[in-house]
Amino acid sequence: MFVNFLLKFPNVGDYSHKAVAVCIHKLQLQPAFAVGLDAAGNAVFHPSLVFFKKPKGVYCTGRMFHGGLLMLCGCSLRRQKESNYYEEESKIFEEEISYESIEEAEQKILDIFSSRYGDPYEDYIRELYCPELATLILNDPATLDYPFEVLQEKGYIDVVTSDDGNLRIYYWDTGTGGTYIQWMNICQYRCNGKVYAFHGPVSEMLTKDEEPDGESVGDGCAVMKIITIRKSDNTPIYLVHNYIRESSNWGYGEIEAIEIKDGELVAAPIFRGGLGEYYEDKQYSRGVEYTIADWYFRANRGEGWEWLFKYDTKSNSLYIPEADPSLSDRYSIYRFDGEKLNFIGIDGGFWLHPTIRSFESMEEVFETKDYRVRIDKMTDGTFRYSAWNNRATMDKAPDIIIYSGSYNQEEERYYFKNGNVTYTIDSEGPLTVTRNGKKLLQQERLKNS
Repeated sequence: MFVNFLLKFPNVGDYSHKAVAVCIHKLQLQPAFAVGLDAAGNAVFHPSLVFFKKPKGVYCTGRMFHGGLLMLCGCSLRRQKESNYYEEESKIFEEEISYESIEEAEQKILDIFSSRYGDPYEDYIRELYCPELATLILNDPATLDYPFEVLQEKGYIDVVTSDDGNLRIYYWDTGTGGTYIQWMNICQYRCNGKVYAFHGPVSEMLTKDEEPDGESVGDGCAVMKIITIRKSDNTPIYLVHNYIRESSNWGYGEIEAIEIKDGELVAAPIFRGGLGEYYEDKQYSRGVEYTIADWYFRANRGEGWEWLFKYDTKSNSLYIPEADPSLSDRYSIYRFDGEKLNFIGIDGGFWLHPTIRSFESMEEVFETKDYRVRIDKMTDGTFRYSAWNNRATMDKAPDIIIYSGSYNQEEERYYFKNGNVTYTIDSEGPLTVTRNGKKLLQQERLKNS
């Protein structure tokens, strides 16, 4: 049987070619065909985009997005219950180590990591499962209160723990997903003095009675933070910020609200209103899919990642980013009333000074030797220039605000007039200030590390 698919995809590098080889090897599949469209709309073969035949159907190394178009931006290694790989994975946690203390166990596991997998900062690590670590966490309750600082400092794992210490999630990149990163998750939590642990993302516990929809954070994810809020009766609710790297330029972030009840993690359906494209029937979560690269460069080369999914303790409000698909630096705001997170509107972040929170989208933020500069697009199509002396943070009132700026597409340059003084900003270029055509100042952008 031959099946036709319409494919759209950007360029895919050698990294993904390797991931395809892993898919073939681990899943024991036979490559069937790969066809796509180039930039001109012509059908082409691409070695990174491979379909596989299996007895029960046809599978592919990609995911479904955007109105039914299959976007193959990288290769994924999704677990299939019927595959040999899944069966093998269920057995990987049988390896144990002997130890007298958790400190000794961590050192032994560090030695295993370094000898078996190499340096994560220098080597491309593949199949980084480390059954010894998983066995330790899943079987020793004392690990819940141990920081694993050495393993984290060395870059092998990341550990995120709630403020009260009762919920913890471990995650690490297994090296098997190519640009669609496949993280391994182990979750621990404490209830009535007893410690529980399971292998897999929190989503699997919350949706264990549901059929997988192919778009959830169910294959493992990075966990950026756990925000703890408390209901009127002091019961904690944990807002878990999950992240998926879908491809080289697509990311997905999600907040899941969960509680610990009767020895289980359960969904906390506390969101009200503000429904978007995703999870319209799920009141325990809110998510957003966005392009990665443009936000990285617009938000001072990655500074803006800290602005996503923030909680304002002063107003008890959760900020969830808006994207279409580019992030705008505007946020859906949910205010907690002690029981529910109620949608109250869309605005700029609380970390911005009130004078600059109103705009359509943030275009650029950057720093020079002496200044922090922000450019926003306004609802009327013009641009606003805000600047702070000594690179002050944006919660301070700007030292200067100029409205009614313009952008020259051909020159890739912004223009702002303040009387007889003109401010020009080149795309990725310097800030230049002139008066009646005479240069007063020119400062290059600093590269945010």
